[in-house]
Amino acid sequence: MVISKKISVLRSAVLIRIFMLFAITVTAAMVFTSAEAESLRVKEGHVTEGGYSMNISEKIKEYRKAQKISQEQLAEKLNVSRQAITKWEMGTGLPEIENIIAIANLLSLSVDELLDVAQTAQTQTDYTHESLTVYDIDRIKDFDLSLGEAHKISLEGYSGEKLRILLASNTIDVEKILKVKMDDNRGRMDVDIKHAGAVPLSEIKGDLAVKIFIPQQYVQRVEVSAQTQEVSVKNMMLESFEFDGRVSSFNINNVEGHVEVNCNLDMNVVCNGFTGKIDINQIKGVSTLHIPSDMDFHAVCKGIANKILYKKAGIAADDFSNSSAKNEIELNGLKSELTINRF
Repeated sequence: MVISKKISVLRSAVLIRIFMLFAITVTAAMVFTSAEAESLRVKEGHVTEGGYSMNISEKIKEYRKAQKISQEQLAEKLNVSRQAITKWEMGTGLPEIENIIAIANLLSLSVDELLDVAQTAQTQTDYTHESLTVYDIDRIKDFDLSLGEAHKISLEGYSGEKLRILLASNTIDVEKILKVKMDDNRGRMDVDIKHAGAVPLSEIKGDLAVKIFIPQQYVQRVEVSAQTQEVSVKNMMLESFEFDGRVSSFNINNVEGHVEVNCNLDMNVVCNGFTGKIDINQIKGVSTLHIPSDMDFHAVCKGIANKILYKKAGIAADDFSNSSAKNEIELNGLKSELTINRF
């Protein structure tokens, strides 16, 4: 009787989740204009916002592949046909409630993770070749990420419980050429991306995209070493984030903590939604830091022969920093120039 009651409660919860997804999809389709659709896309029951997805068909396919389970194997475990799995993953059919619960269990997910937009990191891309590595995180950790060479790197905090690393490329067979090595030392997670050397570094630098989703509840400090054109750090609340390497474009979006960038290349840094301290450490670098007009900060210039300049909307301006502000921007190093541009 108790088991039956639990199943009944779970069935009701799943029904509520499905109804919520349907309601959100319909509401979004009714409310959002074509201009707003650039940031929120509604198409054939698929809603994407801020890097998250609510398409259950894509999630089943994504998690199945991550667990190295074939369609045939999943069909056998669920006692359904392979054609049924194909229909679910193509979005031409939906699993019954009992199958949704069973799929979540088989793929080591909660029903929330399978159905709830707020729980799942979107790792679908438009690249030809993809490789997804998933690892369970069960406690607060420091993350040391040695990412090597790439065209662009994205790091994002989300509300799940798995570290998710997606390698994607249009020209490189990432599953054959690149390997993700992980070393879990209780309070520290070391990640190292290795390549076989069969592909020239110039090709890797020109086409490889690395997307990393880190469980927000378990992140304390993040250290990244890489050589890349672009780095994006998004949706993170942490003690510190440190980048060491070479990068031309660095984007900070909705981050709280201490961000430190060690790079001697000329950089373009764009900051949106930030609270904390930003350190720019350079030797003979000329960089620009773009900040929102409402971001209050105090500036500190250290090191040898460094200077900080100010602009408003790209036009030279007087020092508009505020010595009593909580946010801090610091330039350190040797013979470097940082322009803070308020846009």
